[in-house]
Amino acid sequence: MLNLVTDEDKSVSLMSLSELLAWENRMFYLNQTLSYPLYLKEVTQYLRQVLAEDKFSFLEACLKQRPRKIAVYPGSFDPFHKGHLSILLKAEALFDKVVIAVGINPQKMASEADFRVQNLKEILKDREVLGYQGYLTDFLATLQYETTIIRGLRNGYDLEYELNQLRFIEDMSQKDINLCFIPCDREFSYLSSTALRNMQKIAGEKEKLYLPKSFRDKGIREKIS
Repeated sequence: MLNLVTDEDKSVSLMSLSELLAWENRMFYLNQTLSYPLYLKEVTQYLRQVLAEDKFSFLEACLKQRPRKIAVYPGSFDPFHKGHLSILLKAEALFDKVVIAVGINPQKMASEADFRVQNLKEILKDREVLGYQGYLTDFLATLQYETTIIRGLRNGYDLEYELNQLRFIEDMSQKDINLCFIPCDREFSYLSSTALRNMQKIAGEKEKLYLPKSFRDKGIREKIS
């Protein structure tokens, strides 16, 4: 459901064209949890109701001609650690919106997968978090808008692996894929979800040191099988 930005001094219907554009921009960032097509649908319906015909036509044309730069950050995030957060924050500085896509292993219990997705929704507030099974290319096809895939890099080995994955994805989708490589901060370059899962099994809760503060504060930790 659309979260409306209200201005106590001026209603939307009385705004100038420049004020309307600024208002819509605030609306977009306030409603990041909504899928982009749903946001466009709901904001258009609202504006159609409150604006005069000429203003609505102008703003509708602007929305169509000003596509948002949207990226998808896929991963298992099992668990989501400080390295992942570093990549996400850098991506959000480059794109208008970043969708966090949690890859679900169909061989794992559905309850565990739901737990992981729900955790991220609670911690990564004001962001769209989606779970998906199967190929990433199939998931991207369901989004109905152009996207860029975010991939984090820790070292040269990661780059070689990601380039091979890119060729595979392009072969599967039969089209060019927009990809953005983002280097992880050096202080987190050694982190991996696999290492943290192994650490939890051996050293109890020491892996919490490598989780974002919001995870630790809420006492939320990934279930590790």
